Amino acid sequence: MRYTLIIIYLFIGSFVWCAPISREDSLLLKYKASKVDTDKFNIAIKLYNNKVRKGDYVPAKSFADTLLKLGKAIENQKFLSLAYQYRGNFYYKTNKFDSAQYYDYKGIETAEKVQYYPTLVKCYVNLGNICHQRADYPKALIAFQNAEQYSIKGKDTLARIIIKLNQGNVYYEINDYKQARENFSKVVKICSGLPQFKHELASGYNNLATVYLNDTPKRLDSAMYYYMQFLDLSKQLGSESNLALAYYNIAEVYRLTGKVKEARENYFKSRDIYTSEEDTLGLMKVCLGLGDNYVLENNPVEGLTILKQGLKYSNEYKMVSNKANFLKSISSAYYKMGNYKEAFDYFHEGSLLSDSIYNADNSKILYDLQTRYETTEKEKQNKLLEAENTISHKTIRQQQLVTYFIIGGLLLALAFAFFIFRGLRQQRKANVIIS
Repeated sequence: MRYTLIIIYLFIGSFVWCAPISREDSLLLKYKASKVDTDKFNIAIKLYNNKVRKGDYVPAKSFADTLLKLGKAIENQKFLSLAYQYRGNFYYKTNKFDSAQYYDYKGIETAEKVQYYPTLVKCYVNLGNICHQRADYPKALIAFQNAEQYSIKGKDTLARIIIKLNQGNVYYEINDYKQARENFSKVVKICSGLPQFKHELASGYNNLATVYLNDTPKRLDSAMYYYMQFLDLSKQLGSESNLALAYYNIAEVYRLTGKVKEARENYFKSRDIYTSEEDTLGLMKVCLGLGDNYVLENNPVEGLTILKQGLKYSNEYKMVSNKANFLKSISSAYYKMGNYKEAFDYFHEGSLLSDSIYNADNSKILYDLQTRYETTEKEKQNKLLEAENTISHKTIRQQQLVTYFIIGGLLLALAFAFFIFRGLRQQRKANVIIS
């Protein structure tokens, strides 16, 4: 019996010993074995990104802290700027926007000293996303434009894809679905067939589907097609946050097509993942969709409870546009319950808030964009005119010189002819006198 147990232990042990280690475990081993701070820094970035993709934010924070410690120890502005950027990225991912902005500005300040484009691009993208979340669209566009300039200078294809995704999101937010669709379609076209851009392709699928879902008229078949593509790719990538988003979006399509049971099932799947990930912003979206779905199912009491929880989240994070949506949905729940006074009050408040956002902000955005476009075009025209004027001045000067040269030549020829003619006359007079 004892020998049998030994054989079993050896048998099991051989499988454990022979089992291949994961890529993340391999990185951890390299990190621990490395003696050079710069090597440890680069490995820590990969480990941080792996954790963020999986939604494991507790270990991700540990690696973000490690990066900042190493960045200061290395005494190199490029590494330090990246360390600030990843710390800002972590706080953005965990919805601590003020802290995220602080570290992004630190990253920009540090990177500008050495013109390190990767940090400048990432920090400006992060700032743009924060402004987008807070419905400050003009500042978001400015941040993305800065990021785009540095991505062009740095010849960074991945960065340009991400920026195009984010710019498409801003266009979507101001209801310019044509521009949004064009941006997202370009992302899908660039990323298709390139395995290194699978995560970005997933975002392209999701965003393109969302445009089809909200465009006028709605194209629900196209929306469901691209959401299913997004779901399949999210499963391949093993991204819990993407899966939660995919289930939420599929639920939205089902709700709009009147399939409230299927919608509820997918909302629950999404809510479970967001809860386990402690993703409050994700839960806020689910609260809005699920609350509306309960109202459609003639269960306004349950819907009202969920919608008010979502309203609390939107107030907590100062999400103005989401707050307007919650107020209107709560109005619908009260109306369904027969409480018309509350329904009117909430709808009135939501309408005023919605008008203040989409009329004032969108007008400002369009004005700013038009002004920027016209200014850029005028600058181009002015430069072109300056170049043309320079060429014209040179041409005129050359023509003047040629003219002066010709006139001078003619004057010399005339003077020469005059002296010859006078000489001949004098010679003739002399000849007459001699004769």
